[in-house]
Amino acid sequence: MNNPIIQEVRDARDALAGAFGYNLHKIIENAMERERTQQTENRQWTNKSLIPTGKGSATSLPKRPRRPAAE
Repeated sequence: MNNPIIQEVRDARDALAGAFGYNLHKIIENAMERERTQQTENRQWTNKSLIPTGKGSATSLPKRPRRPAAE
């Protein structure tokens, strides 16, 4: 079977492994570091988006309608 997508994934995996000398510990360490970095970037972006700007405060934001209580 010759699937170009599978081949592309295998080539990328081989390039990444080769960059770390096929050392599994270094590959995992790099993956964990990239994950920590991405989580930090996502957290910083999310926190910034929650800060109210302009006039008024967070309490002046429109309220979400509540669901009726289950009977």
